[in-house]
Amino acid sequence: MNPKIGLINFPDRDRIQNDFAAHFSKAVVSRLQDIHKEEAKLIFYYVPSNDANANLELRKLVEQFGHLNIVPVSEHLEVSLMAWRLHCLYFILMPMSKLEFKVVFQRWKQINAPEENEHFLQFRDEQGVQKIKSKEILVVKAEGNYSHLFLQNGKDLLVSKQIQFIDQMLEENPAIVRIGRSFMINLSLIKSVRQNEVGFTNSEYRLKLSPTYTRRVKKLFVEFIPV
Repeated sequence: MNPKIGLINFPDRDRIQNDFAAHFSKAVVSRLQDIHKEEAKLIFYYVPSNDANANLELRKLVEQFGHLNIVPVSEHLEVSLMAWRLHCLYFILMPMSKLEFKVVFQRWKQINAPEENEHFLQFRDEQGVQKIKSKEILVVKAEGNYSHLFLQNGKDLLVSKQIQFIDQMLEENPAIVRIGRSFMINLSLIKSVRQNEVGFTNSEYRLKLSPTYTRRVKKLFVEFIPV
C-alpha cells in the first residue's frame, strides 16, 4: 500500500514536485495529489518560520490529518522541536534528500501497513523465480548489464538487471543506498568501516573500497537513521 501524498504551503510547488521526480520513479511521483481534490494520507507541510502562527497552523493540520501522517519541512532547524512536541511522523530539514524520503515512506508503512514491511525482490533464472528479502542484501555491484547481489547468508546472485533498475526496486528499503555509479550498500547491516574496508553484521563478507568511497560510506553510515 502506497500513500497518496499531499504538498501543503510550499511556495514553489512545481520545484518540490521536481525534487520528488529527481529522487523517485514515475510510480512514486504519480501519487502526488492535490489535497483540495482528494484526501491525502501523507502530508508534507512547509513551515516557513518558527513562530506562534506557524505553530498554530501545524497544530490545526495535525488535528485534521493525524500526527502520524504529517511531515513538517523547513529551512529552520528549530521547527524540529515543534514537530517533536506534536509527535509528527518525521521532520525534514531542507534541502530534502532521497534517503529522508525513503525513511518517511518506510515509517508510514510500518504504522499503516505493517503486513507489507517485509519487502522482497523477485528475479527469474533457469531454476524459476528467486525471491530475496531486501533486508538481507549487503551489497549490489554493477557489472555491465548485470548486477551482482551479495547476501547476508553468504550467498551471491548475478541477475540480468542493470543497477539503476535494482535501485528502483529497492525504493521501499531506505537503508539500501546508491554509492556512486557502481554499487549500493545496506547501511543497516554495516558493522564497521575502516582501512578502506566495510564489514557487515553476521557475515564474513568484506567490501573493499577506495579512500574516497570509504569516506562517503562512513558519512552516510554515521548519519543513517534506522526506521
